[in-house]
Amino acid sequence: MSGKNSDVSEKIGHILICVAAFISLITLGLIGIAAFLWSSTAEDMVGQRMILSQDNGLLSLLFLAIAIVIGFFAVDRLSTDWMTARLFVFTIIWYIIVGGLLIFFVRSAPGADAYATLNMGNMLATHDYRFICFPDSYLSYYPHQIGLSVFLEMLIIFLKGIKYHYDYYHAIKIIYVGLNCLSFVCIYFSIKEIWKATRVRTVYAILSIINLPFILYSSFIYGEIPSFTAIAAGSLFLIRLLKEKGLAVINVLLSLLFFTLSVFLRKNSMIFIIAVIIVVILHFLKTKRAELVLFVVLCAILSVTIIPVTLKYFENKAGGKVQSGVTMYSYLAMGMQEGERGPGWYNGYNFDLYKDTGMNTEECNRISHEYIQDRVGYFKNNPKECFKFYRDKFLTQWTDSTLASCQAIYATYIDRKGWVESLFTGKGNKALNGICNVYQNIIMFGAFVWILHAFITLLKKKKTYNVYEYLWVIAVIGGFIFHMIWEANSRYIFTYAMLIIPYAAAGYGNLVGPFIKKDKNED
Repeated sequence: MSGKNSDVSEKIGHILICVAAFISLITLGLIGIAAFLWSSTAEDMVGQRMILSQDNGLLSLLFLAIAIVIGFFAVDRLSTDWMTARLFVFTIIWYIIVGGLLIFFVRSAPGADAYATLNMGNMLATHDYRFICFPDSYLSYYPHQIGLSVFLEMLIIFLKGIKYHYDYYHAIKIIYVGLNCLSFVCIYFSIKEIWKATRVRTVYAILSIINLPFILYSSFIYGEIPSFTAIAAGSLFLIRLLKEKGLAVINVLLSLLFFTLSVFLRKNSMIFIIAVIIVVILHFLKTKRAELVLFVVLCAILSVTIIPVTLKYFENKAGGKVQSGVTMYSYLAMGMQEGERGPGWYNGYNFDLYKDTGMNTEECNRISHEYIQDRVGYFKNNPKECFKFYRDKFLTQWTDSTLASCQAIYATYIDRKGWVESLFTGKGNKALNGICNVYQNIIMFGAFVWILHAFITLLKKKKTYNVYEYLWVIAVIGGFIFHMIWEANSRYIFTYAMLIIPYAAAGYGNLVGPFIKKDKNED
């Protein structure tokens, strides 16, 4: 009887992973086609109004073909264990050098939300808790930012301990460059665990070297880089857990630690946590390992409670209560509104509504809910307008090949040299957008090749599949859906764009595999 139940659960797991692969095929296909035909760019770095323009499809195809040909010869020469190891080291050194030059020449300073969280971190480091319960503080509107503020507090305390006397954000940018290197290392070794062929790691290293948005974000003192590093590290230990490599207890503890940290630093990482839970459940259906049930329970509890528990701790310190903050319904309502930046982009609605209602959560939710119902009725009666709104909301987020990296680091503490400023407002910015457009097309084509091959393989081989192989792409699906209904911003796509790159490496590995010599690590 248990054997029959096992077969049934395995069949259910296979059906579910096929469904996930099919949805991934549609999602990556849509993003890839959109990126190939459209570009979304900011009209200026301050107003950040997004402008959509159509790309020349033939020109995009030509650049893609040239890149693939060049890449083929590079991979053919570099796909040995020795050369790939050297490329691995070179990539880390490259990140350090270019990240350092970026800090020196771009001279970016934290602005807006980044400035607010850094300021709170500085106050926490000096044991100044007045802002915790102050009714009109930044934390009163966005209490979920307590995690990032605590993280920055810890960095500031460390810098004080080593007698650092300059503005803290200069040193934090150096730390972020180190986090970039660490996330590359974690994804690299995760790829080694998933796809054995050396050429996949070779392609990933090459793609990482020319990943300009990733490098630019190292100077952005906010939650993107540290939360992605936590996701990358957690992924590595989760994959090792599911593959039963190393000590299970170590893999469980470290993956839980890093996944919880990712939510602590950036609450939207809950989308990734949901993907983790889905993958672990699917793996349980296949393997029946009891410890995976415990992992799912702990992962869910820790991710949900880490921020509330932290807020409670600081409430006790401050002797008061933190406001509940801008409401979920107001975010959803804003995500259905036109705005100067783009459809569904931030327009101040959620912040203003919370403030105008006297921080009354119930009243704020009531007004937002009424607006959502009215907007749904409008979209039902005007399907063309509905299609145009969500089409443009999708395009303005997913076809910005720079991922808003220039806008993120535009604020400066001193005048930049002219050639550096042009990267933001002149010909240099146009060139940067062009390079990033080609790069995005390369990534999306390779990722689509991988998911197409994976889906066909799933249909042919019903029992031969690794659930953990789909971890990152399931997270991409979640991010795609979430930001179609939530506040839009191409900066929010950063994590998902980074998680697509390993699949591009695997896709190109599949493409070039038949044409280059086999290696001892061949799948």
